[in-house]
Amino acid sequence: MLWMLQLLVSKYAAAMQLLNSPTAEEKPRRLLDVMTEEIKNCPKKSDREIKNTYQTLAYFAAASIASFDQSMVPLVNMMINALSDLKYGRKVAQSFRILLAESEVMNKANFCTIRALRFQKAVALVVVPLQSTYFSSTTSRLEKDNIVIALAGVLAYLDAELVADTFGFNAIMLEGTGVSDDEFTKETFIHLLNELIPLCPKKAEEHVDSIIRLMTDRTHNTYDSPSDASVRCRAKALDVLARLTDHLPAAVLLQRRAKLVPELDLALDDCSRDVRVKAQQTKMKWLRLGTQI
Repeated sequence: MLWMLQLLVSKYAAAMQLLNSPTAEEKPRRLLDVMTEEIKNCPKKSDREIKNTYQTLAYFAAASIASFDQSMVPLVNMMINALSDLKYGRKVAQSFRILLAESEVMNKANFCTIRALRFQKAVALVVVPLQSTYFSSTTSRLEKDNIVIALAGVLAYLDAELVADTFGFNAIMLEGTGVSDDEFTKETFIHLLNELIPLCPKKAEEHVDSIIRLMTDRTHNTYDSPSDASVRCRAKALDVLARLTDHLPAAVLLQRRAKLVPELDLALDDCSRDVRVKAQQTKMKWLRLGTQI
């Protein structure tokens, strides 16, 4: 049914069309009106119905963004407003990953409208408003956590150059690398950090201490103090530490090498072979810094 909804919106532009009135007394409604009413009625629904409603909203919004349907603005706004929900805000935040992800049915093979500029549109609809809300003094800690997760769901599908121009290095980027209980978000921001270092070396230099601390927090994986990151995240964190040596001044990094090397030694004993190999490569890069001055 979710795929059928996406086909109706993207292929047949059904979001804003009037539906047949069930009775003579009721006014005709648009598909968007039905979705809006369902969201408003969430407080009266069961837990399962609420989850299904928010899932439907995400698929509806994804189809709307792909086809540049005018319903995309109110649909995305409903998703953003739901991030403050104490019980369901986190699930809604995770559903932002649907907005730009490839759909199994919504594609050109099925003659759906897929706009090339949907990524830039998602920046205007999601990234810019959420950044503003995050830094607002009235935004709660819970909502900020959900915003970080929601942003990852969109930024994961954007080119690094677009992320650098519209998002760049900021508190959200750094916080996202250590978000708890969400590997997708953590991995997305670590990957973006790695991609942005060569594009924004000056900004990376300003945040170098935070970058090193956050990446070593991910790679610190011992029996007594296990890492909160997956093998993939730990390996990507080591990629970030290695990337620093390619784009930041050696003099800046040498001041921090003595503190970093013991952490890399710990990573050399990681249970994952991939992490151990990355740790060895990264350590050698940092050790060679002294010969480059």
